[in-house]
Amino acid sequence: MLMLTVPGAALAAGISVPAQPAPAGGISTPAQPAPAGKPEKPGEAKTTVTKEQALAVIKRYFAIPEGPGTLDAQLNTREGRATWEITYNIVYDGGGMGFGLGSVDARTGQILRCNVSMPELRPLRTGPLAPARSEADARNKAWALVTEMFPAEAKSLRPAPQGLGGTPYYYGSPWQSDAYDFVWVQYKDDVPLMSSMVEVAVDRQTLDYVSMQSNFVTDVTFAPAAAKLTPTEALAKFRAGLRPTLTYQGMASSYPWTGKNPKIQLAYRMDEPGLLDATTGKFVDATGQEVPAPVLPEVIPANPGAAVQPIQLPLDQDQALTFVKALLEPPTDAELHLSPESPFSGPVEFMNVSWFGPNGGASVGLDRKTGMIRYANRQGKSQPIPYDPAKPAAQPTPEQKEQAKQAAIALVQRYFSPIVGQLRLASGPQRYGNPSQPTVNFYFQRFENGIPVGFDAVWIDIDLTTMQWTNISANWTPGLTFPDAAKAISADKALEAFMQGREATLVYQLKVKPDQPPFMGPNSNQGPRDAMLVYQLVRPGGPPYFGQLDALTGQEIVGTGRLSPQELDKVLAGHWAEGELRYMLGKGALLPDKLRPNGTLTRAEALQLLTMGTQEQMRYGAAGVQQAGYTDVKSDDALYGMVSEAIRRGVLRPEGEKPVFGGDQPVTRAEFAVWLVRSLRLGGLARSNLKPETFFTDLGGLTREERNAVTFLEALAILDHGNTFRGDDRLTQADGAAWVVQLIKYLRTAN
Repeated sequence: MLMLTVPGAALAAGISVPAQPAPAGGISTPAQPAPAGKPEKPGEAKTTVTKEQALAVIKRYFAIPEGPGTLDAQLNTREGRATWEITYNIVYDGGGMGFGLGSVDARTGQILRCNVSMPELRPLRTGPLAPARSEADARNKAWALVTEMFPAEAKSLRPAPQGLGGTPYYYGSPWQSDAYDFVWVQYKDDVPLMSSMVEVAVDRQTLDYVSMQSNFVTDVTFAPAAAKLTPTEALAKFRAGLRPTLTYQGMASSYPWTGKNPKIQLAYRMDEPGLLDATTGKFVDATGQEVPAPVLPEVIPANPGAAVQPIQLPLDQDQALTFVKALLEPPTDAELHLSPESPFSGPVEFMNVSWFGPNGGASVGLDRKTGMIRYANRQGKSQPIPYDPAKPAAQPTPEQKEQAKQAAIALVQRYFSPIVGQLRLASGPQRYGNPSQPTVNFYFQRFENGIPVGFDAVWIDIDLTTMQWTNISANWTPGLTFPDAAKAISADKALEAFMQGREATLVYQLKVKPDQPPFMGPNSNQGPRDAMLVYQLVRPGGPPYFGQLDALTGQEIVGTGRLSPQELDKVLAGHWAEGELRYMLGKGALLPDKLRPNGTLTRAEALQLLTMGTQEQMRYGAAGVQQAGYTDVKSDDALYGMVSEAIRRGVLRPEGEKPVFGGDQPVTRAEFAVWLVRSLRLGGLARSNLKPETFFTDLGGLTREERNAVTFLEALAILDHGNTFRGDDRLTQADGAAWVVQLIKYLRTAN
């Protein structure tokens, strides 16, 4: 047996786990030795846990399905810390997919993080489920994992302050479905150290562990001064510093089901001035620097002489190649490649042009209808320079920042001239990425009637070394109707509504190093850290993150499509298709705020259910020729991508001179049965002259394709046997979810 000093209970992997003493105050300081799990010297990565042991630890605590995939691990020694990176890989006929589950410390055997909440890794539950276990039982189960994995740190952990996290998980995430979520934070002198925490999610029915994420910080120097502001004084400063800003926001849950553009909501966004330093009474940023006065978004002047636009629209291949040459600036001997983008990736039809060579490459995606650049990126031939925390890069000079800004503005004037009058520079330069290869980002937001549009913008990255762009992305929604801003409540009333029930909470906040890459968390091997004593604005009992205020009513907009577990239970508990409906909610194929189990599915909703429910199994379907589609589904409709993909897969077949999809019309049970068979690429079988036996007695009025589809699905046990099928009846959410889950079961077995 391999003997290691490992936190937690004795693991099935054969790793010894003696208890460890808790460090003074619960959090190690520079004067204390580094705990197990962190190398003694920067850059040192020791490995004493084998791959087999790491996999055994994961399987001991997390329910990993025996099939259709396999569990694997790869050793990672970046940043001076050795970890086993755990993956779950599924191979399908014609392709496959992999999931990154988490990591195990290769020196101590601790699970640092693990997430098995993806629907592909969760059991396919059917029928009524057992009543949900109590929140107290779930909390105890979650705490048991914390104490076994991190016994030393557990002695300084407390539930996260209300309003900052730690509330039971609210249903709405497409991955973390129907689970309680608990957060514990380390405390120093009765003050929480934010970012030093552990989070555990537990299945509400089975109490199985769904996910765990740990992020404990060691070697911290705490702010020596005591708070000079009382919570009441801090709250007054927050009130004075808040800036209510009117914005236009899209009600995203509305448009996937209607095939139309999103409904626009007038909302107030509360721009907080920053963290309130409790020792100085000043607002500071994440690095501890005083926050400067806000800068208003900058209007971008037009420059018609610099504009580059396609000669005619919609784009054809020659137009696309000619236009892109001006943007990509390929070498004269480079060969450009053009390929249609999958329409499933968005509601517009793309064309992709790219070139690659010994000196690098580039690619750009164009909207065929408008000629607008939707994304572009280019890379040089140089290899990435590893980040070295011991060699911080110099910060950009004011001259570099201004030069990069002018380069970004010139790019907008040149390639986004039709919309430049509606764009304003809202932020930038923002530093991100590897400091050894400094890149800054500029954010140009869309404005209508002087009000920012929250979801439409252009993002541009500029390399500070070459002053050339490296990435461009744009989102632009045509044909929107904006509500009248004159009907909004005043900014003062919005501020009063926002402040109701809010408090100022004292916390320790880790300073971000100016040269630290944002993708590196506090657990990275990057030396000592400083913690600031600051106030944060919270609302006890409310959601951890503030959404926005409805500008017409003053009510808080927490999020779209979210239900608490209790609210969900009122709708689903005991329903004959409870398990299937919960699974589809977890997949994102149904939205909680659209849940009506016995209600009728529209054609758009039914197609969404089938497409989202089976997207992994159907990812490698046979390629098909892009068809013209339906006359009522335009290229700028949100339904366009989903419908086009269904046509490509043969699920939908537009017929007639002017075919109509009718997304808001109900779908019948017989029609959906045909869609299911077509999704299996067995449409020819459904149209054949086979005369299979069936238990259904009411199929006589259906078409031959419908009869064969129903009979075939019955033979595969996708449909239950019965006397009547009721093919002309409207399909309900419950029936649709149940059929698709049975289809997924069949596909998992077949693959």
